Amino acid sequence: MPVPQDFHFLLLPGFSSIGFTSAIEPLRVANRFSGELYRWHILSVNGKSVAASNEISLNAEASIDEVNDAHTVIVVSGFEPFACYTRKIADWLRRLDRAGATLGGTDTGGFILVKAGLLAGKRATVHWEAAAAFSERYPSIETSQELFEIDARRITCAGGTASIDMMLDLIARDHGAELAAQVSEQFVLGRIRQLSDHQRMQIAARYCIHNRKLIQVIGVMEQYMEEPLSPDTLAEYRHHASSA
Repeated sequence: MPVPQDFHFLLLPGFSSIGFTSAIEPLRVANRFSGELYRWHILSVNGKSVAASNEISLNAEASIDEVNDAHTVIVVSGFEPFACYTRKIADWLRRLDRAGATLGGTDTGGFILVKAGLLAGKRATVHWEAAAAFSERYPSIETSQELFEIDARRITCAGGTASIDMMLDLIARDHGAELAAQVSEQFVLGRIRQLSDHQRMQIAARYCIHNRKLIQVIGVMEQYMEEPLSPDTLAEYRHHASSA
């Protein structure tokens, strides 16, 4: 029997409940099928309970001051990650990084990692709603619209149910695709989404449209939501689409 792998989840106030639960449940089900492969620990900054964005509170097992050694740490945050960021958190994450821990973030947890200086040279993803702001604020970080990214002791995830896909991928890497498939079937998933799957539905399906030029213009608009393009600029994109 392999030594159980530990995951420490740092919950920040207003964290995404579904993103956190979706990360825990695959570990639980993997243990159900194959013994104690994984253990998980809930942390908060001060060791007290933390309220999620849905106002449900979870008890923490320890504060970050009590954890000096960890295999994998996942920061779970929500709509306002910077409201929860402190130097204390950053210093703790940096210490664990120096000790060889894998660090991750779900939903907007990537904001915490990059602000702590822990995503330099890494590829990362965040929830699509925050992606434009993330790219604008941190242009040097290679970002994607994919469900999750795993890059040399860094794990970032879009959150929501994408946390399931991330954990299934990690389970497959650790213990094989067959176990990951068994776990997936317990959640009545039609398929295991791959890392390369995009977070959002394709534009044609989302808006029920089929006009190729309109689809391309909407795609361009979504890329520039933080700084909307002028109608003339969008018309130029439409012209290029029609001549392509």
